[in-house]
Amino acid sequence: MRSLHGRFTLAFVAAFIVLAAAAFVGIERFTRLYHQEATQRLNRDLAAWIVSHYGFEPGSRLDTQAIERIFRDAMNVNPTIELYLLDTQGKIRAFNAPPDSVRASRVDMAPLRAYFRDPDQLPVLGDDPRHPGQRRLFSVAPIGPPEAMDGYLYVVIGGEKYEGLLSRFRASHALRVSLYLALGSLLAAAAWALLSFTWVTRRIRRLGRSLAEFRAAGFGQVPAGLSTAAASDSRGDELDRLSDDMRSLMNLTVQQMQRLRDADNRLREMIASLSHDLRTPLASLGCSLESLLLKQDSQSTEERRAQLQVAVRQQDRMQRLVGALFELAQLELPDAQCELQPTAVSDLLMDVAQRFGPRAEGLGLAIDTECPDHVPLALADAALLERALENLIDNALRHTPRGGRIRLCAERADEFIRLSVADSGSGVPQEHLSRIFERFYRADPSRRNPTAGAGLGLAITRRIAELHGGRLSVESRFGTGSVFSISLPAARPVSAPAGS
Repeated sequence: MRSLHGRFTLAFVAAFIVLAAAAFVGIERFTRLYHQEATQRLNRDLAAWIVSHYGFEPGSRLDTQAIERIFRDAMNVNPTIELYLLDTQGKIRAFNAPPDSVRASRVDMAPLRAYFRDPDQLPVLGDDPRHPGQRRLFSVAPIGPPEAMDGYLYVVIGGEKYEGLLSRFRASHALRVSLYLALGSLLAAAAWALLSFTWVTRRIRRLGRSLAEFRAAGFGQVPAGLSTAAASDSRGDELDRLSDDMRSLMNLTVQQMQRLRDADNRLREMIASLSHDLRTPLASLGCSLESLLLKQDSQSTEERRAQLQVAVRQQDRMQRLVGALFELAQLELPDAQCELQPTAVSDLLMDVAQRFGPRAEGLGLAIDTECPDHVPLALADAALLERALENLIDNALRHTPRGGRIRLCAERADEFIRLSVADSGSGVPQEHLSRIFERFYRADPSRRNPTAGAGLGLAITRRIAELHGGRLSVESRFGTGSVFSISLPAARPVSAPAGS
């Protein structure tokens, strides 16, 4: 009974039992009422006929012995009736039964008055003097004219003998046929309803099996048996649209599961990369400190200074790595925001170029800037944008050989301002271009390049560009250099105040 089909089957069986019982009671009641009405209507004039045929005398001339003979004659004609002579108040004066069998001394007059008042509202049941409290069919007629009425002839139709006949009638062939027909109709209706429900719910069961298969497959493959009916198809019903929506949801789930697997793989790669990046400086730092501890008496001042310088460099390297990780984590928060203000990108490029100038000269490189005067203000967070440019210039310095050049450029591109950092370095192979903005990704996975960074600078720069409503792009050819570009929205020009 845990399945929908089982519960509906149980509901149909219960409904069938209730309907069958209601049909049986209804047929039995209808048969009884119909027979009572027909019997009372057929015997409606029985009492009046007896009164007129046997010549009842009103008043004191009424001969009770003669009436008893009349009652016996009437019983011989119709043994299913019981006759009672009533006065005008309903008191029983004579009857055609053994004295000890009649237990009531009077008959309620209300049913008799209803009988006379509305002859068509049948059946009307009256008292049974033999069984007080029970109701029987009757026929009644006044004795004498209305102005000098002496009483009533009260005829109970179907007394004790008739009850036996009625019981046999209930078990009669006609009643059994009626009940069998009603029961057969209910069974046919229940069978048709169950078959119809089974036919309608077959698609629900198929959908349930598809969901079970989808779960068993680890939510990685949409079952082939799922309906592909289009939701916009006017010929499809609600189940077709539900099936189509379920297929769409399954496809989305498959995509999300694939993304989760990809994210898990990237997380594993990130942890491996971070472990590798931290292992080297930690090992170098440990070696330097251990050498200082073991050889503190035998080392000269210059040797100790060299060991300390190595330790400081490695500590600085780890500090920069942890700082970059923290910075990227802060930028990737859902509520991360930047304070956008009109910013002069030409001044920003000049400041960054001057700051990296000494380092470039030390590496034998030249930094050029190209900032036309017509470049408008950019809508940017100056501090974050400066951080992004620093990452791009640092990346260019590390990948450009001695004698190369680095060019910083700002230009208008429709509604955007594009800031570019171009170098004449080694460039990026085409197979790595699609992934160089991922965290910890390096084009040289062996990490044998001592000048290589941690692989976080470009990821930070891309996130900064996204927070500005722009994007970071790259154009590169292996062996000839690369161009990294940040596109930012241009600031809207502020109109001058009126009257100025």
